[in-house]
Amino acid sequence: MKNVNRSEADRSFQQGLKEYENDRFTSSLQLWKKSLELYHKSQDYPGEARTLKHLGVVSCVLENYVESIQFWQQYLSIIKKLENDSADRLYAYNQIGNIFYYLEDYQQAINLFTRGLELAHSLEPRETESWNKETQTSLNKIGLCHAGLKDYEKAIIFYQKSLEFARELQDIQAQGWLFDDLGKAYASLKHYPQAISYYQESLSIATSLQNLQSQEWALDGLGDVYYESDDHINALKSYHQLLEIICDAKSISDDSNSSREGWALCKLGAAYAALYNHSKANEYFLRSLSIAQTLKERELEGQVFGRLGNVYVDMGLYDEAIEHHKWFLEISQELGRLELEAQALIDLGNAYYFKASYSSAID
Repeated sequence: MKNVNRSEADRSFQQGLKEYENDRFTSSLQLWKKSLELYHKSQDYPGEARTLKHLGVVSCVLENYVESIQFWQQYLSIIKKLENDSADRLYAYNQIGNIFYYLEDYQQAINLFTRGLELAHSLEPRETESWNKETQTSLNKIGLCHAGLKDYEKAIIFYQKSLEFARELQDIQAQGWLFDDLGKAYASLKHYPQAISYYQESLSIATSLQNLQSQEWALDGLGDVYYESDDHINALKSYHQLLEIICDAKSISDDSNSSREGWALCKLGAAYAALYNHSKANEYFLRSLSIAQTLKERELEGQVFGRLGNVYVDMGLYDEAIEHHKWFLEISQELGRLELEAQALIDLGNAYYFKASYSSAID
């Protein structure tokens, strides 16, 4: 009977894999639940462990986070009965920690990543490749959690520790991602030279790997840092490269309308506006606005209205500026974004102020 159950469990498990590969996640979940029950009846612990791992993943994909955590906890219980190395336990804690990270419960996520590391480091065998990889991942995730809590100094410490393992593993892609994370952290601290250095290293790796997504992240970060440090010429160069990368990726994926393209165009407009090139700024803002309205990307639409309003103020077109800032304010209120609403009110107030000053000057 055990062999019959095991064979049926194997078939159900394989069917679940096919369903998962075809993005039929609910179907794969049901098949793996059936498989788990059959493995349990046949006391096949490796089968149970393998199935629980897949159930934990697919439940997370379906955003059934409570159920996913339960599966990972069962997985931890099962692998205690097996002679698994500590990397398996660390992997499970990392997965549970990821769920709390997605839910933005950063402190709970840190607790889980740390608990997994402490447990893994206390068990044998240690320092296998999988052990090192899971340790590197845990340290990176702890850094991301501290960044989520806006404790960027601590984030940097854990990114650097993670980077040491990535170098030891000769994992070039992971190094590139960590350089990007370090660039973000230093940018948040307004340590712009360090941020630029790390973003450039990230871009170099992404380019060598021909990874368009990573190139996009690095160029976006570089452009933002140059813009924030008032180096608008280099900001323009980075944003133009960013737009080119996004368009290349769009042609490969045949994505006719890209939110990312809209944001890149908006950033180009802002850089041109900072250089008082109003015609170029308007050109890029209007291209961005067209995409935002096509995609119904309301935040982008509001931001473009606000930035166009500022350009019109610079050009002395105060009625047009006031109109655009009102549209920005309306969208900000619709979205319930207090920080955007505050910015819209400040910009609108400035437009009214300059209009009044201009009128007084004429009088």
